[in-house]
Amino acid sequence: MAFLDQYDAAAENERWLLTRRWLDESPLALFAELRERRPVLETPECILFARYRDVIEILHQPKTFTVELYVPAVGEYMLAQDDTPLHTREKGVMHSLLNRDDIPRVRELVAARARQLLDDGGGHLDLGQNYSRLVPIAIIQEYFGLDGGDPRTMIGWSYSKQLDTFRNQSFLELPDREAVRQQSLAAGQAIAGYLGELLTRRGGEIKAGTAKDDIVTRLLMTQFPPSVEFPLPRAARNAGGLLVGTIETTSQAVLQCLRQLFKRPHVLAQAIAYAQADAIDEFDGVVWEALRFDPVAPFVFRLASRDQAVAIGSERETLVRKGTTVLALLLSAMFDPELFPHPEEFDSTRPFESYMHFGYGSHECLGKYVGRVMIPEMVRQILLRPGLKPDADLDFAGTPYPQHYMVSWGDTGRSYA
Repeated sequence: MAFLDQYDAAAENERWLLTRRWLDESPLALFAELRERRPVLETPECILFARYRDVIEILHQPKTFTVELYVPAVGEYMLAQDDTPLHTREKGVMHSLLNRDDIPRVRELVAARARQLLDDGGGHLDLGQNYSRLVPIAIIQEYFGLDGGDPRTMIGWSYSKQLDTFRNQSFLELPDREAVRQQSLAAGQAIAGYLGELLTRRGGEIKAGTAKDDIVTRLLMTQFPPSVEFPLPRAARNAGGLLVGTIETTSQAVLQCLRQLFKRPHVLAQAIAYAQADAIDEFDGVVWEALRFDPVAPFVFRLASRDQAVAIGSERETLVRKGTTVLALLLSAMFDPELFPHPEEFDSTRPFESYMHFGYGSHECLGKYVGRVMIPEMVRQILLRPGLKPDADLDFAGTPYPQHYMVSWGDTGRSYA
């Protein structure tokens, strides 16, 4: 029976439970049916928008479709503000310090750390525990400048904050929600203590002339007049945001990309050929297309701050009432044939700008350009290992994030053709 037939036949109090299960288990099939039969699905918990045009319409209106639901987890960080002076100012400051001219250096750092971890693996590695999080934390420490902490402890802090911010919403039905919130609060306190020590130490290094060129050093060396309202506590909060926002998203992207490539032997063989030939642009295109089938964020959620109609003038025009939660289905939008011709085909030549891997609109990921080289380079270094094969399926271990992916390599006679 089709999804919508089951949905319509279900009792009112069962409809969201069904939808929530389908979002986890069969998102591509569900979204294809929604785009065709009911591109706006009004459930008891939220409204789902499946068409590309509707998704970008929602994300283009941040004051109407807000990120207010993030506030309990992140407080006054710019991520939880919509088109405010603070959001514009702090994102602008951070964009200027995350100089795009640094990107070749970042890719080289990623490649070096990735090779080291793979060499240490000796032909067998749990990528989830010993690679996909350890490469990003190295970039956080070496390029962002959040050094001096225990890497796995910092990974734990990041995980707790990510889980609370993006998964600990009532409509997502995460178990033990209060425990997740308390772990997040404890992580936030630990991060604040660490940052206090880091900024004090780095300030001394700047005075001594021994500080390295990294983002934290740039933050402390940049002088802002009081009217700009970017004092040291704001700098610390934004430095903490680099830690929280980098690790889990990168790890998930790398592992889910690999899962998609292992499902497609011919695509995998082409990707390996690109990797070996240093055809970077072509290789990166394969990565982003693989992630289109299995993105980190299949949807983003927003809260309506006022009554607002969406898709005005179309047959799917829908009035969203104030206080309604909206799901903008990014995965569905990236399969809408209006922008993605022949969406079921794997086409690595699609323009990068069409994808929504880093979000869309005013809340597009701050670290987009770092992620744009870090994710594919991490995948590339793995595929350069001869005879690479998965030893088990990607394992989420009962969590929203991939935890384990066992792979091995070393059989140079293995063929992917």
